Order: sequence, then structure tokens, then C-alpha cells
Amino acid sequence: MRRSSGSIQDTGIGIGPDFLPHIFDPFEREQTSTISGTQGVGLGLTIAERLVEAMHGFIQVNSQQGKGTWIAISLPLRLSGEQ
Repeated sequence: MRRSSGSIQDTGIGIGPDFLPHIFDPFEREQTSTISGTQGVGLGLTIAERLVEAMHGFIQVNSQQGKGTWIAISLPLRLSGEQ
């Protein structure tokens, strides 16, 4: 079994340090997200985290307000032919 990782980064509004511990909480949205005009109910990262954990992986988030966000996902994957 091998671990596969991938990441994505944006240069958006970022996530404030006070809200960062709550980004995976269902139905939570930082106040600045409503100011930016972004629509949603606050379930995207909750669903992503649960899917990654169900596959025995992990998700990591780093963000700076006003600079953007970086999200990395790592999953254990079995290559074809491996036991």
C-alpha cells in the first residue's frame, strides 16, 4: 500500500486564524465568506473531511487571511497487483 498526496491552493480571501479551527464543523461559515458573495451552507469541507477519513486518509489546511488557502489530502492507495 502506498500513500498518495495531492494539494490545491488559491489566492482568495483566506480564512482567519480564529475561524480556522472550525472549518470542518458542519454549517459553519466565516463572516467574510458572506461578504465576498460566495454562496453555500458550510458543508463542503465537512463532507470532504469525512470522505477522506472514511478512506483512512487525512486532510490538512493552511490559510492566511487576504492571501489564500492551501489544502492537502493524503490517501493510502493500493496499486494494481498489490496484495
